[in-house]
Amino acid sequence: MIEEGLRYISIPILCKQAGTLSVHKGTLTQAMDTYIVEIQGNGGHSSQPHKTIDANMIMNQVYTSLNLLLTREAPPNANVTFSVGAMSGGTVTNVIPDKAILQGNMRSYDQMTRDHLCKRIPEMIDHVVKAWRGEYSLIEFHTPTTFNNPEFVEEIMPTLEKVMGLENIIENGVMSGSEDFSYISQSVQSAFLILGTGKEGEAPVHNPRMQQKEEIFKYGASLHANVAIEWLKQQHK
Repeated sequence: MIEEGLRYISIPILCKQAGTLSVHKGTLTQAMDTYIVEIQGNGGHSSQPHKTIDANMIMNQVYTSLNLLLTREAPPNANVTFSVGAMSGGTVTNVIPDKAILQGNMRSYDQMTRDHLCKRIPEMIDHVVKAWRGEYSLIEFHTPTTFNNPEFVEEIMPTLEKVMGLENIIENGVMSGSEDFSYISQSVQSAFLILGTGKEGEAPVHNPRMQQKEEIFKYGASLHANVAIEWLKQQHK
């Protein structure tokens, strides 16, 4: 449970320039909306396709329709993408499978565009599958954008400068990934800041070749502690 009236700060470490702290006000990360579609058809031999409901064909129609959807119902400047990361169906060349699975996700920054497409994607899936006489089950996961409250960022800025030094505080803009801290940031005033522990151009986060300067980690601990202490002092004046 998130306690009302509190503030939250998170400072992950990334392979940005070591010793820098990236501070951005407003929307920071993309929302990620995930869809897993399990399509049920009616399999059969490839010599008699008219007697089947081809789950693979339906899956490919869903793939095409979802990618086309963004080109006609999302504004060109909305920075929204849809990607399919996994498709599976069938095991041999001469048997039309009765089941296929498609797994994809949409990433976006703009809330109005996201709301519209989150309504339209399930509709598109439903209509395409049923148009070809198939059935389906749908699993959805929704991760919102991470929002850095501008007022809270301004409030803690003196502490950030004290720990890091003004010359080491930078603005790298929005991030193209998503982050589960977003659930907190949508409920209470929050700040999600990026502590650089590497070097631009080196292997990024989630990469086995990623390298970090561990001597920088102490600044992350210090930032968390000092922001909490100074914020609590301000609340008891």
